[in-house]
Amino acid sequence: MPTNKKPIPKNNKQTTKHGVFSFMHHTKKSLESFDIGKFDYVHLKSGSVKFKSLYGRNSLWKRYLIAIILGLVMGTVIQFLIKNTGLYNSGLNAIVQGIARITNTAMLNSNSEKINNLAPTIFNILFWGLYIVVNIPLFMFARRKIGKTFANLTMIFVIVNSLWGFCLSYIPGIDQIFLFGNSIAEGSEAHFANSNNLFVQKGIYNIPFWYVAHGGVTAAGIEYEDNQIFNPDYDPYKALLLFIYAIAYGLASSLGYSILYIIGGCSAGGDFISIYYSSIKHKPLGGLMIIINSSMMLVGSIIGSYISAGLVNPQGFSFPFLLSANLVASFLSVVIFGLLLNRFFPLHRMVKVEIISEHLIRVRDELFASQFTHSMTITKGIGAYSMKSKDILWTVCMYIEVPNLVRHIHKVDENALILVTTISDVDGHMKIYRQGSTD
Repeated sequence: MPTNKKPIPKNNKQTTKHGVFSFMHHTKKSLESFDIGKFDYVHLKSGSVKFKSLYGRNSLWKRYLIAIILGLVMGTVIQFLIKNTGLYNSGLNAIVQGIARITNTAMLNSNSEKINNLAPTIFNILFWGLYIVVNIPLFMFARRKIGKTFANLTMIFVIVNSLWGFCLSYIPGIDQIFLFGNSIAEGSEAHFANSNNLFVQKGIYNIPFWYVAHGGVTAAGIEYEDNQIFNPDYDPYKALLLFIYAIAYGLASSLGYSILYIIGGCSAGGDFISIYYSSIKHKPLGGLMIIINSSMMLVGSIIGSYISAGLVNPQGFSFPFLLSANLVASFLSVVIFGLLLNRFFPLHRMVKVEIISEHLIRVRDELFASQFTHSMTITKGIGAYSMKSKDILWTVCMYIEVPNLVRHIHKVDENALILVTTISDVDGHMKIYRQGSTD
């Protein structure tokens, strides 16, 4: 029968004496031509670990400097994306913001002009300064349970962040700067004072996620109109803007706080609890932070928006003002933060590292000298081309340890080949360096 298959050519370099196809047939001369020295070296640079230059044991003053810079940056971010917009930060910070906002509402709702005038100052003091005060016992806890360096870096960040934010608050007109659009008052040119919205006038940040407009009379016999607390022409637009601000803050906070975690600190508050539990139980940090920070953010939103709105107008205690756009958007930012944190700062992702080097014993000695805590194994391998015996060192370590590991290997052998493979699951015990604790 005719066939479309082409016959295998009879070539001694492609077949064995039994006629079975082989990859390549080498003579002694051809084996010598495949000596390893005949290959060209191509430098393949790893880049999967984010901010890998920060993972090494940098000098302490550099880490403090980074913490100061991050404090300034995140203070600015919070001013424009949280304080100005009506969103809530995550964790204990949200509760502090809720206390500041309900206090501001109570003062603005007072009949005393003196108290009304003091409201902006008290609001700024509570919004920025109270966070330092409530974290004092947590700083002491972190020094004992996690490490002095960790607590000091965190304290420097929080103090710089709060003081810088407090100073920014007194720049004239800064509270009217909206990066993506005005999420507070009606219209692009409207300010707090000339707003028709009763909640805006009283400094309340609460926009319903959805709302069915209607008017009526309260149980106390007080007539009300919907446009006092909800404007169907502008509020849906403001709710959309809140989600844009939430996405921006989720991205910015995950980036900034990941760097802070890498250098050995945190943003204090609920992060102390999350990192302590994660370091003890060796659980992924991102998911744990979503749970803790979301719970605290819910409490802060209820205090600062829901209760504040109900105190000014009984309609504010209705369900639409509980499940507000401010709350839902703030929760979205927490979720984005937690998901990206595991990407930027994969604290407990495990990898297998294989090292192929002509100076493997020196590499091993260098890793021992660098206090590399994980077990290492040296196995024998044979090069398929050269047929020469090669030693291969392999170990299992944390993903975030790879950049520092590579630096120590290249100190001995710049031409070493380092292969990193992600491990999906592991069962057993190993020594794990506690991030941030250098004491």
